[in-house]
Amino acid sequence: MNTNGVKEKTLDDITYDQFVEAMDICEGFPKRVMNFIREEYGIESTAKDVFARMRSEEYEEEYHKVKDLRLSNAEYELFQIAQSGEESTRLKAISFILKTQGRHLGYGDKLEVDHGSGVVVNWVSDPKNAISDEID
Repeated sequence: MNTNGVKEKTLDDITYDQFVEAMDICEGFPKRVMNFIREEYGIESTAKDVFARMRSEEYEEEYHKVKDLRLSNAEYELFQIAQSGEESTRLKAISFILKTQGRHLGYGDKLEVDHGSGVVVNWVSDPKNAISDEID
């Protein structure tokens, strides 16, 4: 309660739909959600409390939907950069895409070992370190 004896609102006073709407509008960023809730509903909270609520079992499915959408948007922007813009920026974007999403095609820069049925070693080369390609 505040000094006037009035119960202050908390995150518990927000409905499920209101909280999901805040997550959607703010793309799942806890600090943005916190600010939105303060501005829209007059409720003070912390980013830590908002994040804990977003990660709770009750909101887990919605949190993952928002997070997946945010990643899809970032992926789209990265592909836009890879297709246009300054050449060095394009090359960095392309390199990043290949290293992170093209590993199964042999792109990347780390040694991968599968110990499943026998030993299979896939050496993914880092062009800056040609010596590392030599295994005796």
